[in-house]
Amino acid sequence: MIALRRIESQPFTISDCTEIDGSCLLSSSDALSRLMASYSVNESGQREISLGRSIDFDPTRLHRDSSLREDVIAAIGPAGDLIALLKAIDQRLQPVVVLPESRLEAEK
Repeated sequence: MIALRRIESQPFTISDCTEIDGSCLLSSSDALSRLMASYSVNESGQREISLGRSIDFDPTRLHRDSSLREDVIAAIGPAGDLIALLKAIDQRLQPVVVLPESRLEAEK
């Protein structure tokens, strides 16, 4: 079971992506797919909400900024927006900060 804190005023943190017993971290794709909501329009024109969000993990879409720590990478979504900050932990990328989609829409 996954512990999720959904607070609109705060971004998600790595603590949101840990299992309740604290024994392990989810993979970044697993954590993001559970945390992020995606919106689509079905054949009848109604908006549908489902868990999971399209993220391009192609190395050209991961941005290293000199102002960030060396082991922190920004994950950029298909529309060019910042989705999450990822950190290399044990040779895997883990989400450190994940921006809720509602917060991204409010900034547009």
